[in-house]
Amino acid sequence: MPAFGALAGGGWSALLGMTSRMASGLSAVAIPVAVMLAVTIGGVMAGGPLFVVISAAVAVACPTVLGSAAGVFLVSLSTRVAATLLHPWAGLLALPRNFRRLMVCTSPIQPPELVPGLIEDDTRFTFQLILNAYHDQKELLGRIFYLIVLAVWFLPGWLYRFSVKSTAWFWCPLAYFGGEARLAKTPEKFHRKTFGTLWAMTNVALAVVTILSFIMVNFVLDGAIFKTNPLLTVFGYFLVVDWSQRSWQLFAFALALLSLALVFLVDDANRDYRDAVKTKDRVERVRVERNLVLIERLARLRFIFALAFWILVGGQTVLYFNGRACWMPEPANLQDWAEFVYGARTPPPPICP
Repeated sequence: MPAFGALAGGGWSALLGMTSRMASGLSAVAIPVAVMLAVTIGGVMAGGPLFVVISAAVAVACPTVLGSAAGVFLVSLSTRVAATLLHPWAGLLALPRNFRRLMVCTSPIQPPELVPGLIEDDTRFTFQLILNAYHDQKELLGRIFYLIVLAVWFLPGWLYRFSVKSTAWFWCPLAYFGGEARLAKTPEKFHRKTFGTLWAMTNVALAVVTILSFIMVNFVLDGAIFKTNPLLTVFGYFLVVDWSQRSWQLFAFALALLSLALVFLVDDANRDYRDAVKTKDRVERVRVERNLVLIERLARLRFIFALAFWILVGGQTVLYFNGRACWMPEPANLQDWAEFVYGARTPPPPICP
């Protein structure tokens, strides 16, 4: 298999280059050695020992700079993968900070890095130095080599940066949800903002009105309450209602229930926190603070769902007025998507002259 041989040769080349540059840095050589051995064994088992030997011979014959370049590339790749696999929880906690840095503090034209924080004093293989080496080459072969290096090493980083920026609509909610919990550090303030302010009381009132309206429209006026309940609990009435045309109502109902649940959860946690402070129970206080962090995450999830719901409401409003005024023709599949989301409340498509 030529592919296995090429990878094995790269591993040997990396080992030679790293050994020549960092004779005392055994930890930096460990990962390339492991990769080299694994790929070599895999290449031999796949029936490609000849390619492994040839690649190793080519690696020995290559200048040290090529082996060093391969070493830097393999170490950078291994460092990223190992850091992600060995520290998944720390990576999740760092996601909001990394996202804000990438979105706000990093320009699209800023040169990417093999490893974040790698500077010119640490390695010769930064984007700017490789670009300078490309311009310094007089021969065509040298220019092609450094051009390939630039494309293979740094182009994926650039594409990743643009892909994250173009999908900010997806990553922004995740960064907001996983960001540092601030209200949980001040339980009294968290309780006041959830239950004690005018806005909080208005939010509770709207949640109660939404739940009562949902029950009245779907169970009383439609007669579902008078049908046979298939279960022993009141929740069985949800099974006798056809929700295929009312999926958006379930979304609003769940959002209202979540709003009320947050009020009770914060109030209960705040009482436990005050008791823990009064009795100087450090273990209980730590437990309550941990619960408050989870409750704040739940509150952020509620906000994300509320934002998504009002986006759906705005979309239905635009479709309604577009159907009446015919501002613009609708795409062919838009009506099917709208019927799936809005059900019986889907506005009719516009009939433009």
